[in-house]
Amino acid sequence: GLFKGGFFHILTGNVTTKAIAMVSSIVIARLVDKVDYAHLSYADNIYSYITLLSGLGMSSALLKFCSANNQKAEDAAYVRFAYKVGGAFEFFAAFLACVALSFFDIPYKAARIYAWFLILNPVLSYFNTTNAIYMRTQLENKKYAIVGVAGSAFSCIFAVLGVVAIGVKGIIAARYLSVFLVLAYSFSFIYKRLKDTPPIRLSGEQKKAFVTMGFSLAFANFFSGIMPINETFLVNNIIRDANTSANFRVAGLLPQMLLLISGAVTVYYFPIVARMTDAQEIRKKVLSIAVVNFSVIAIVTLIGMVSTPLVIRILYGEKYLDAVSLSYVLWLMRAANAAFRSVPMNMIVAIGKVRFNLGISIVSCVTQCLLDYVFLRIFGIYGVAYGASLVYVLSAIAYWVYFLYCCRNKVK
Repeated sequence: GLFKGGFFHILTGNVTTKAIAMVSSIVIARLVDKVDYAHLSYADNIYSYITLLSGLGMSSALLKFCSANNQKAEDAAYVRFAYKVGGAFEFFAAFLACVALSFFDIPYKAARIYAWFLILNPVLSYFNTTNAIYMRTQLENKKYAIVGVAGSAFSCIFAVLGVVAIGVKGIIAARYLSVFLVLAYSFSFIYKRLKDTPPIRLSGEQKKAFVTMGFSLAFANFFSGIMPINETFLVNNIIRDANTSANFRVAGLLPQMLLLISGAVTVYYFPIVARMTDAQEIRKKVLSIAVVNFSVIAIVTLIGMVSTPLVIRILYGEKYLDAVSLSYVLWLMRAANAAFRSVPMNMIVAIGKVRFNLGISIVSCVTQCLLDYVFLRIFGIYGVAYGASLVYVLSAIAYWVYFLYCCRNKVK
């Protein structure tokens, strides 16, 4: 069943992690100045691009190359390789980002110092992600959930204490302290699981296959996941108003919860669909998944929109009430992605059509940037939602048409 298979561990862990992160952001938003919050958000936005590639996909490739049935020595070799290649990428990418921010003209100059302070955070977070993904390959969904929840809980508690003690810089110290604590837990799991395995070297062919898989997963995920990050980047650099940037961040926090639901659905069902061979059964299964996913997203979106004014008033205070109307539009934008696009986008990869997925992700990313740029100048802050919603719906149609085409051809 869903519970035995780990679905509710994944969903509960994701929701709890996000809920704790939201509580943290609420408290911090109330404690710090809007301008300081915008400066830190700018640095976070830049690092989001690096984190999205997740060490060039080396951690994600473990899902394919490691399993509970493998020889532990082989697993250990892949994990070490993922540490080396992915970790090196994360560190050097963060360093180059800091150098670029130091020389380029950016709207929030103080974001530079925050970026330098955070330079080690991407590589440490990547190591933690790698460990957590290895837990998934060993079917340790409970431990996987603990890593996410503990990381958010520690970050929330330490961030609040840090802000009270030393201001915004306390948030940065809190992130380092929390990631070190969680790494201690995840590395202890890796050590216990792989400590008695004799070291082996991966062959050139094994490394090539691993890297190829990682790159494919990383860049498909990057161009898809970069879309919401681009929204914030364009708002920061076109609107160039700290108050509007802070409102946009607050207005989007609640709607982002929709992606947790669709994300848990696709993470759980991906391996199930990937193992299926009958095209008619695949089509039937995916359509049933899509119907359930759409229904849940629609209900949650309606409840979320109705409760938004009260929630923002209670959680963020009077100074963020001007973010309510923007939040309504962002609810619909996120719903378009979670309800229509998420399932076919992931299920196409599950049936082996990685190249098509990558192509649509690139086209969608470029189109969204162009539309958002134009719409932001025409409609102001609301333009970012109009452009993204249009791209989400059109790309969802493309994914569904291609998915059904593939299923029909296999049946024939």
